[in-house]
Amino acid sequence: MTTIDVLLFEGCEALDALGPHEVLAYGGLDVRVVTLRERRLVRTAQGLEVQAHAPRDGADWLIVPGGAWDARELTPRAQAASGAVEAFARAHHQRGGKLAAVCTGAMWLANAGLIGGRPATTHHRYWDELAALGADVRRGERVVDDGDLVTSGGVTSGLFLGLHLLERLCTAEVRRQVEAEIELPKIPSAA
Repeated sequence: MTTIDVLLFEGCEALDALGPHEVLAYGGLDVRVVTLRERRLVRTAQGLEVQAHAPRDGADWLIVPGGAWDARELTPRAQAASGAVEAFARAHHQRGGKLAAVCTGAMWLANAGLIGGRPATTHHRYWDELAALGADVRRGERVVDDGDLVTSGGVTSGLFLGLHLLERLCTAEVRRQVEAEIELPKIPSAA
């Protein structure tokens, strides 16, 4: 069975992490929230404290959530200086693991050198910054799938990322069942 770890770090966006986790769990996949090293409580940007596990050595997928990328205290950008999240994502990818990002989680992956000129998206406020980091930014797309890299736009796009992965890893029918169960309406395409 496919295993999926959703990375939690201090100041991450709660819905970025928990949205795809819930969707994937509804679909019956082996998904869990993890931290960089040991099991511990992690405080999200919204003050929610979540008990996260130690990461699995062989998880197939790693989902990186975003957060308040332009803020300065206990947020992703402040933590980016340590390089720990980037190093963790690079190690996961180097051993053959696939990557997904929600919202500004794509910024972590771009900082890690894992996006380069590949197609990707992020929160609309950061499209230019992501492009400056070398990504082929797909503006306005909710989910961009480039094989071993799947990115999604703003916070609620994590739900759609989860649904996309369900269809990819399971079937279109499983995706439809989960959409119906969580009562997520289809969003019409932009004109």
